[in-house]
Amino acid sequence: MINLNYYRKLLFKYNIQNDSSQKTASLTMNIIWANYQRTNIHFNFPDNFIFNITIKGLYKQLSNMVFTNYADFPPLLLGDKLKKNGDKTRTIYTIYKKSEKGYFLADKSKSLQYTTPFTLDKLLKLYIPVKQNGLESTLLKYKDYFHSINTNTFLPTHFTKKIVIISSKTIWDNMEDKSNIPSIYLPNKRENNNSPLKTIPALEDCISYFTSKYEVCYEQLLLKNIKIDTILLCNNDIDCIPQIIQDQSTYKFKLIVLTNEIESINTNGLMTWNWKKEEIEILK
Repeated sequence: MINLNYYRKLLFKYNIQNDSSQKTASLTMNIIWANYQRTNIHFNFPDNFIFNITIKGLYKQLSNMVFTNYADFPPLLLGDKLKKNGDKTRTIYTIYKKSEKGYFLADKSKSLQYTTPFTLDKLLKLYIPVKQNGLESTLLKYKDYFHSINTNTFLPTHFTKKIVIISSKTIWDNMEDKSNIPSIYLPNKRENNNSPLKTIPALEDCISYFTSKYEVCYEQLLLKNIKIDTILLCNNDIDCIPQIIQDQSTYKFKLIVLTNEIESINTNGLMTWNWKKEEIEILK
């Protein structure tokens, strides 16, 4: 027997008042957010629409968590190019000298070398690193996206930890906002194109990795000491869950699993919630 009052209390607890078609996804994301730090968590959806909405929402939430908590100063080198924050011109500055006092910039278009040094912190507050000419607009788009939802004082281009989303290539192709979020798709050996795909080519580093196989995550990230905060497994490589849980003790990442099965399923080592069609209808 489904207790309608129970679901009303859940919606009230998480202050969910949005469109009825997304209440189940919003409730799922809130429950995950409240629990995934302390336990492996698994939600199964018999509804494909809610499954996809939840993945997209968690991608945004987890990406902003990395941007906020794991932003790192980039290793600026001699010759690196920068653009002044908010400058709508195409002026590019170059680091021509480093010393104990800081970084010295030059404007080659005016044959000027500035003699006042910048500390690393001040430089990153005032300038955006540009690795390739002509891609400044993508960095500004990235900056505007994240600065609209949090208060970081500089634009990070490196991150000490990442998230990994293990999903079908179709989910990567249809992921909203990925042009604003530094993300890299790592293909597996059986895919036709073996080159990684970057959403923001101007950045060397990323916030999130996508791949269709846990094997790729293990070999190309974990074994290379790239630190992972959270793995989000989306209906791919479900058979690898025991191995993933075993690897947690070594690599200290968190695990969220989303599946899209019609029948209820249970997996050892995961706190599981199987959404019933009747529950989804009640929330609508």
